[in-house]
Amino acid sequence: MKILLPLAIALTISTPAIADVYTDVNYKNSKDVSEAAAKVGYVMDNGLSFDLENVYDFKNKENKEVTLGTAWKFGIASGVYIQPLAEFTFSTYKTAKESQITGNYQPSLTKHSAKYDVGHTSKVGIKGGYKHDSGLYLDARYRYETRKDDAEYYARASSGVPTNEFQLYRVALKDNVHRTDLTLGYDISNVANLSVNWVRKAHTLKLDGSHQADGNKAKPLTAGKDNFTTNDYELRADVTALGDLMPYAQYTIKSDIMKNDVTLKRENEIKVGLIYNF
Repeated sequence: MKILLPLAIALTISTPAIADVYTDVNYKNSKDVSEAAAKVGYVMDNGLSFDLENVYDFKNKENKEVTLGTAWKFGIASGVYIQPLAEFTFSTYKTAKESQITGNYQPSLTKHSAKYDVGHTSKVGIKGGYKHDSGLYLDARYRYETRKDDAEYYARASSGVPTNEFQLYRVALKDNVHRTDLTLGYDISNVANLSVNWVRKAHTLKLDGSHQADGNKAKPLTAGKDNFTTNDYELRADVTALGDLMPYAQYTIKSDIMKNDVTLKRENEIKVGLIYNF
């Protein structure tokens, strides 16, 4: 990733003609999410592109993340293309407070603190597709994503015990994701672009850390590992009848997560946005 982004920028500077400059502003909302995003991107005549996106989280009233992305699209046959891509997302969340992470504490604990630092995310993948002269098209993408979060929990016991009696946990949580997208769409020339996208994410969570108690030497925690999968279905419509101005709307149906006889409810999302090509 450290090589790809400087390379993309260098190639962009050395290429005299810019095929397209665009902006994309959108708002996403559900019971759990309220976010606005703004993106600016460049697409070169040779198929090279890069973009910068910022996301603001209204629910937590703070900036969420900044993403740098680059891709290179190659036509390999009539209507057929392939596109390597890479992204790096910088988390801009502040350290989470104890009330956001741990909830209520045991009544016997009088001094406690907790924090959770969301890590940065690296993404690399490849995309390809085919578009027929009729406007029907099919796209597929595979992307590998990885992120590591850090958490810490500290609690000191109540009065009547030695002052050095405490519990301290430090944990690193690594999330590796294999993401697959499959998109079927129909581009009605100068009218609208309609599509449905299936998104499958296979997560592998790995937890490592240490536990220190009562002033003793910290001991490593037994590493834990778990897997789960999510499926999303994105229904999207872009209006292309307005030239360079393209409003769009997307509705995402999210499957629940079933794990160990426990159901984690995931709320569906609606997203509205506006793309402008300069």
